[in-house]
Amino acid sequence: SFERRPATMFHTSGENFPVIIWAHNYYHESWETALARCQRVSGIFERHRERGILNYLTTGIMNGEPVVCATIQEAELCSRLLYQLEPGENPQEELKKLNESLRSIEEGSYSDVCDDSNCYRGTTR
Repeated sequence: SFERRPATMFHTSGENFPVIIWAHNYYHESWETALARCQRVSGIFERHRERGILNYLTTGIMNGEPVVCATIQEAELCSRLLYQLEPGENPQEELKKLNESLRSIEEGSYSDVCDDSNCYRGTTR
């Protein structure tokens, strides 16, 4: 169950929606607990949202590791880190889930999407 997991929230229309539910207990690539990672990534999401730079998301490589980033323009190179992916995760699949999550919230068709390790409203990490 994902009910008691930390979640990165998206605020819109006066409501809060979980965008990423941090389902793992520990994230080896960042040496963080789920709560610590959630708090850090949620802060990044909020800063980017306030600056209006969550309109376009992409994947890239930073410090040799696959990451999900926000960009100001479509097809821009990855420069504003959102979070690092774990070894073995498919960057394009993770980006697709995150985009679907955000789109479903904006369209009002919000629902959980879960796989073996994560849940999204669109995404789980």
